Amino acid sequence: MLRVNCVVAVLVSAVFALADAGWGAETADGAGTKPSVERRDDGRPEAAVETSGGRGREAARPAANLGEVIVRARRPLSSASSEEIRALDFALRPHGTLQEILNNVPGLVVAQHQGGGKAPQWLVRGFDGDHGTDFAVFVDEMPVNLVSHAHGQGYADVNFVIPETIQRLQLYKGPYFPEFGDFANAGALQIVTKDEFPQPFAFAEGGSFGTHRYVFGGSPRLGEWQTLVAGQAYFSDGPFRNPQDYARYNAFAKLRRAWDAGKELTVSGGVYAGDWKASGQIPLRAVQQGFLALAPLDLLPQAPTRPFDRFDAIDPTEGGKTDRQYLTFRYRFAPSAKEEWSLLAWGQRYKLALFSNFTFYKDTGLRFAERGGRIVDLSGEVFDPTLFYLPGDGIEQNDSRVLYGGRVQYTRYWFLPLAGPSAGLPARTRVAVETRHDHVSLHLHRQVRRQRFFTVNAVQVEERSVSGFLDQQLFLSDWLRIEAGLRGDVFFFDGRDRLPPGTGLLDPVLEECVGQTDPNFCAVAIRGNVTDSIVSPKANFIVSPTQTTDV
Repeated sequence: MLRVNCVVAVLVSAVFALADAGWGAETADGAGTKPSVERRDDGRPEAAVETSGGRGREAARPAANLGEVIVRARRPLSSASSEEIRALDFALRPHGTLQEILNNVPGLVVAQHQGGGKAPQWLVRGFDGDHGTDFAVFVDEMPVNLVSHAHGQGYADVNFVIPETIQRLQLYKGPYFPEFGDFANAGALQIVTKDEFPQPFAFAEGGSFGTHRYVFGGSPRLGEWQTLVAGQAYFSDGPFRNPQDYARYNAFAKLRRAWDAGKELTVSGGVYAGDWKASGQIPLRAVQQGFLALAPLDLLPQAPTRPFDRFDAIDPTEGGKTDRQYLTFRYRFAPSAKEEWSLLAWGQRYKLALFSNFTFYKDTGLRFAERGGRIVDLSGEVFDPTLFYLPGDGIEQNDSRVLYGGRVQYTRYWFLPLAGPSAGLPARTRVAVETRHDHVSLHLHRQVRRQRFFTVNAVQVEERSVSGFLDQQLFLSDWLRIEAGLRGDVFFFDGRDRLPPGTGLLDPVLEECVGQTDPNFCAVAIRGNVTDSIVSPKANFIVSPTQTTDV
């Protein structure tokens, strides 16, 4: 991609300023004065100290003032199955989307299909987590996975995250961590955003297939608050014959303030909207033979054909529309160096209309056709070889919800007493209670080119959960530590059928419900309340034979 970045002007000015300052100027004896440069993770110079080439001589110029000193922990207190990827690891790699960043994470593969706006496929160490069914995703501790989703349980769409706002990624591989419950069978991903930008920026990118992106960000001064504001607009047609017309708009803001006595408050929120078309799945035989018949050949052997390749589509109106708004509050209080309280509250509003067509003509046959610029239903009419029949097996999955939740967590660092002069074995204990509530409205429609012709179901779902966990770390030595924990989750489900009696596609067993005068006759079938729970013990033994290796 081609990038035009206003920051370049600042860097160029800095280079000329350093040249004017006399870096590399010769001293009286001809020896060159050489700067020693410390660099940040992003490659920018941190500080410069000049040394003279002549022995015993003073430097030609005074040393520059030291700037900010950044200290980073190389080995966070975690198990061998977790990994932290900071901004440095992906800052030097070109990226225009979050997916490109995620695919640089060892052990994680993220794949997109059916246009750019759908939640990706998550694969962790070869385990297929689908769209998030078995892989938990969080942004600043706010859950992304959606329960009882119209397209699939655990649907995790991260397109609302702007790549430039990411500070680090924390990948947890496997179900070994008590802080993660629902959806974390294959692992979990924590996306942590920055608190502020070092300087404002704005740039534009462009490339093949009509792809272009516009991003800006900055951290305006607001008293004692750290601030971050960012926005993005992304567009792409994709490589297909039918342009996907993908448009994505993002905005994000964050406020953070730290007080004395270890108090810290962070408020963040954002909005996101996406709209796209997709070419969908296509039959391999049509690609191999190089043409597509405009009507099934078993019904019309002499049907006209058109050229067809791997970038073509049978139903080019697949795709969808989605939007999301979210807000999080996080408060941390550390009354001493040994303990910390953490409170989290979050809320989201989410919508999705997803259009798919997996079987084309299988269920509806030659039922729909385009006549006079309109889609008409030809059920019961005689087959007309002059018409172009449309694939009528399309579905529309609608999901609209409001969800909110929170967590209270207490962390304490202590020492397990031992006999002798030693202070004991270092340990960490965490206790937390969290809750979540989803108000969900789900609809499934049959559609042809995004025009509905039948409603399959309409369901109202109330799903709540209450969870808690205890996590204990004990460091037996420099090379051996133990992590053990216990987690409990309780789920409450309440589902209601919103279709009028006698409509929709009911199971034959439930057809007897229609026309019953007793309102309780089919109460279980029409409305259900279920409660379930699970207790999950966790245990890890981590051996570190070298300073950089955990087993």
